[in-house]
Formats: sequence, structure tokens, C-alpha cells
Amino acid sequence: MPDPAPATIHDLFASESPESASAIPFESNAELAELRELVAKEVSAVAANGLGGALIDGLRETLDLPCATLMGAAWAAYETLLPYADPAQHPPDEIALVPLGSHTVTSTHRPKVEVFLDGKKIRTVTFELDLSLEVDACVLKVRGGRIHEAQGARARGAMRFACMGAVLAEAQSREIPLPAKLVFEGGIPIAPARG
Repeated sequence: MPDPAPATIHDLFASESPESASAIPFESNAELAELRELVAKEVSAVAANGLGGALIDGLRETLDLPCATLMGAAWAAYETLLPYADPAQHPPDEIALVPLGSHTVTSTHRPKVEVFLDGKKIRTVTFELDLSLEVDACVLKVRGGRIHEAQGARARGAMRFACMGAVLAEAQSREIPLPAKLVFEGGIPIAPARG
């Protein structure tokens, strides 16, 4: 029986993601080491030791992004789909099946966590998540300037996750099938990418 399609980016990289605080390179990154020392000094060594677990939790939360959301948002900005957003070229009631050849979907995320001690912000920790999905050919169902469905895709992914410049994880996923049909409730509006 084939593996189930991953629902989230975390599912896609579950076997490659760091799962323990020992994966946090506090010693090799000056900013992370300084943050750990500050927490140890101001609170306790126990709290400083818990910092790694908090960062791993941050990784899990950052990767809890639905694959369909990532792919749909990227597809909606594809230049080749822009004519389908123009009602003069494609009336709102027209259903278009738009094939896409092999392509890569990329996404960059920079979530931040504010660290407080005694109600005072002492540091902002910035995570860096770079994702790419190499998608085999698929077909998009477009109506009224919106992507409503995607069918027939397989993908391989790559991810790089860092915190304050220290790389916490880099991984390549195995090839995975995406659900036979991705349905975007209400549709995703097609719009030019913001630059």
C-alpha cells in the first residue's frame, strides 16, 4: 500500500526533521549561545536547557503548513495563469483545465518568536524556513479567476530550517504522491506575484 499523501510540510519532512533539543547548535552560534546564557543567568539553568525544546517546538509549528496552501498560493501567482483572471478572456462561468508541466514551487518563511523575562522582551528569535517542491505535471481546474482543484501531482521536497543563522535542519523528502485531487474551497484567486 502506498504511503499516504502528506497533509502538511511537517508530514513531508517528518523523518528528516530534528526532534530533540540536542539538534540545536547552541555552542556553534554566538547569538544562540548568548541567548542561552542570558536565560540561565536571569532565570535558571533548567530554563536555559528548556530553550532547545522551545526552538524544536517552533520548528514543528513553522512546518505545520498545509501542502495544498503552499502549492495553491504559488500556482495562483504563475504568469501563465494570469489570463484566466481576466473575465474578458475567460468568462466567470467557464471551466478551464490548465495543464502544468514539471515545475518547482518555492516558499520562504521568516516567523519570529519574542522571548520575555519578567515581562520584558529580551530577544526576538527569527526562524528561517526555505522550502521547494519539485512537482511533476498536474492539471488545474480554473473558474472565475480562481483555482478550484489540482489533480495528478507527485512531488519531491527540499527544506532548510535555521534559527538566528544556525542551520537546524536541511532535508530532501522522498517522492510523494499528492492527493489525487486537491480541492481549494472557494478557490484561490489568481493574481500577479507581489515583488
